[in-house]
Order: sequence, then structure tokens, then C-alpha cells
Amino acid sequence: MYSMLKRVMDIGLSLMMLPVLIPLGIGIWIIVRLVDGCDPIFKQKRVGYFGKEFTMYKFRTITTSTQESAQETLTKTGNFLRRFRLDEIPQIINVLRGELSLVGPRPLWVGEYTILNEHIPNHHIRSIAKPGITGWAQLNFKAPPNYKTKNGNPNLVEKASFDGAFTRFSYDVWYIKNHSIALDIEILVKTGLRMFIKDSHVI
Repeated sequence: MYSMLKRVMDIGLSLMMLPVLIPLGIGIWIIVRLVDGCDPIFKQKRVGYFGKEFTMYKFRTITTSTQESAQETLTKTGNFLRRFRLDEIPQIINVLRGELSLVGPRPLWVGEYTILNEHIPNHHIRSIAKPGITGWAQLNFKAPPNYKTKNGNPNLVEKASFDGAFTRFSYDVWYIKNHSIALDIEILVKTGLRMFIKDSHVI
């Protein structure tokens, strides 16, 4: 019942938001195109439900060719889009296609998922829940960790950089063990409030 109700909630809320998100998204697309002079849509392979890969969409906020790079340079509009989570708007497409839920563990890019599976025991279990645009970890952890790697070699990642990933993983495991429609609604409401609270205020 939970899975069915969750899917109904995902589709219902997504369709309700479309009249607002479509014109807003078009406006952001035009602004990014004119101000930053780049392709406004960023596409990246992520690991989804039970390890299945899918292409996730976001508005582009960095100038590097891959957003998994530890050396990110924000575009002129990037800070504003990230501050109010507006870069996440295109992911509503992933929700309607069933690749994402509104609430769930954040989908990791393929390289990061592989690296963390090598260094965090049982890390792969986070994929037993459908990933989401927002989640318990996003509310309770300030930002995703950065990793210093050389050519994507997991053996060349600084060990200290896994501390943040392990903390995020612990929040994802808690969500998986305690998931419910009531918890999903709570996370959605708090995420809306977080749009007006800086990450530095999260403990």
C-alpha cells in the first residue's frame, strides 16, 4: 500500500505543480541561456531504484563539464538557483517517468556510487528505496561531501572525505527503516521551508 500511495502522491503533486513549474522553468531556461551562455539543462547518469541507472535532469549551475568534479565553478546564476533549489525543477520529468520520487535517498552519480560501495559496508542497500528529489538526509545534513580522486580511482580518495558520505548514508538508512506517507509529507513541508533557510543554519 505504501508504494502505491507514494506513487499516487508523486504523480498527483507533480501534476498540481506543473502549471507553476512550466512557466517558471521556461523563464529560468531563458535566463541561464542569456546570462551564462551555456546549455541550461544538465544531464547526468545516476543510480536509481535497485541500482538501475537513469538520466537525471537539472538546470546547469557549474561551468565544469561534469558535476561530480570536486573543483566546481558556479555559473553567474548558479548560486541563486542552488540557494532556492530552483536547479532541481527539471527533475519533475524524472518523477513523472517513475525514475524519481519526490521523497527518498538522493540518487548518486554512477562514479560516486561505485566508490562508496568500495569504502562503506552495505552502502548498496540505499538503492532498495526509490531515490528522491529531497529526503531525510537533505534536511539533516548540510551538503553532499566532496571527494578528491585521481582519474576516478577509489584507492586514491582521501579517507577523511568519506566521513560526510557515511553520515549522509546513516540518515538514508534511518529513512528506509522508518518510511511512511506521514514522514514523506513532513519532509516535503520542511523542504519547502528550507528554501528560505541557508544550509549553514542546519546542524
